Amino acid sequence: MEPHENKKWYSSAKYGINIMFSREDSDRNPLSGCCSDKCRIFPDGRIPKNINEIANVFDVKCFAAFCRDIGVEYVNFPLCHEHIYTLCRNPALDKRIPGHSSGRDVIRELLDELHRYGIKLQLYVHVTAGDTMTDAGREATGYNDPTDGCKKRNNFANEVLAELIGRYGSDMDSYYFDTISDDPILNMTDIACLRKTVSDRAPDVILTGNGEANDLVGFSSRENCAICVPKELQRYSTAVQQVVLVPAAEGHGWRSAFPSDHSAAGCTPESLYRILALNIGSNTCGGGVAYGFGLYCDGGFDPEAEEAMRAVGKMVQRVSESIKNTVPSKSFVTPSGIKTEDLAGGFTAVTSADGKYEYLHVLIPPQEDRLVLPESLDGRRFKNALLLPDGKPLECCRKGQETVIVNRYGWDSTDTVIRMETVKSTKKFRTGRILLPAESLEIHSDCSDPNHPAECMTDGDNGSYWQSIPGCLHEFRIGLDREYYVRGIKMLPRQDPGADVLKMHIAIYSVYVSTDGEKWRAVATGEWKRSTELKKCSFPPVKAKYLKVVCGPDWSVGSEHKVDSASAVYVEASV
Repeated sequence: MEPHENKKWYSSAKYGINIMFSREDSDRNPLSGCCSDKCRIFPDGRIPKNINEIANVFDVKCFAAFCRDIGVEYVNFPLCHEHIYTLCRNPALDKRIPGHSSGRDVIRELLDELHRYGIKLQLYVHVTAGDTMTDAGREATGYNDPTDGCKKRNNFANEVLAELIGRYGSDMDSYYFDTISDDPILNMTDIACLRKTVSDRAPDVILTGNGEANDLVGFSSRENCAICVPKELQRYSTAVQQVVLVPAAEGHGWRSAFPSDHSAAGCTPESLYRILALNIGSNTCGGGVAYGFGLYCDGGFDPEAEEAMRAVGKMVQRVSESIKNTVPSKSFVTPSGIKTEDLAGGFTAVTSADGKYEYLHVLIPPQEDRLVLPESLDGRRFKNALLLPDGKPLECCRKGQETVIVNRYGWDSTDTVIRMETVKSTKKFRTGRILLPAESLEIHSDCSDPNHPAECMTDGDNGSYWQSIPGCLHEFRIGLDREYYVRGIKMLPRQDPGADVLKMHIAIYSVYVSTDGEKWRAVATGEWKRSTELKKCSFPPVKAKYLKVVCGPDWSVGSEHKVDSASAVYVEASV
């Protein structure tokens, strides 16, 4: 399934917040808010008695004003979590489990107030959950009833969702489904029916999910790769999309602590900002970085979390044009999974959505006053370089195929942002595509299962496959019989069916090229949907004799358990 046509805002969105609010705990009061007996969702430690007590005190205007002040592009806000208490009226929910929806429609008020400031609302839904419900709740919703393909459970989820979508329709910017790609919930859920429930009522709404894109959601997210980096650690890795936890109270960043146990920011505002600056260049799937933290009942925050996010917001807004409404650069590709210290040239790059400007975020300052850019992959050239936010002009000239930028003002240790105007490319790319014959490809991997070597991808047998082993660098290399202008690869996933096999399919990937097998340059990065269909990755023709495909990281299983597989690989070149 392809994402909705109305996807541009999420594809270019880089900066959001991910709110966990009213998380229910089945071992204590269902509205207590977290996994700790010290956790309460009233700032004074009180436990709300019912969902209406929360809804009636929530200050929508104050919350929306905070989002405006920190300059976020979107807010991921929970409609409900585990026990399924909703901050709006839902008769379909109350029919099964009375008292689980509020009289006040907080969600509608929040939607309208955020839209006043041009902020998108992504509504977190968890209607497929139930594992933490009471026994009565699971009985009423059919969570433990496998009869007729879990019919009762699926009817409940679809009726609640239909009521929700009918209420907000396409006014809602996005819906975010939790655990929809996780076993065993995925196996119990009628994905096609959920999809129809949404598309019949709001065909243009963007659907995202915690995990990977599938037949329900067109965009992946990675709440499960949420990171909270210690203050002293500055070596982050890029991800397709990730959540960064702001508070770190007792190792749990989702909740709000009450006054006797205030959380502390997990890392400095400068570090939080640098995570964003690093990731915007590799985020090909949309959503960028979402900063995660909890709320109190009234819509307020831990002082530490609020202070940290206001500081991050100021840094973002100083250079907002280089972050918001941008897309990863095709001239200078930042691969997924790379660390700051390994950035080629010490920078990551993005392009304005209209293609007019190229922005460089220099995270590792050069030793000298000049930054040397390699030849752009897509043939673009640049002029009129300047520093953001003050607009100080920089020298910008070409030396051969390289672009040299001279900065005599000094480098910022957090992030030096450079804007360049794009000059229309005069480079003429070769047209036409050919698939290089399999027998001309020399393929190798140091991470192969002995029974499934990399050579299986070029043996012409789609029943055989390469399979990696856990605990190593998951990559394979392809040597060509001579130099070509390479312009893409095709990948046939392992063809035998089953959910366990799908987990071994390559999802997040990066492609590198080289002319000598020693010096490598990233030319593409992205994420493939896990399915048996042929996958494609195209990029501007680039001279190469060697290619390298790096798989991962896979945040859902961890590197120590990660296994990748593929049945065939093809290399495309220009005629």
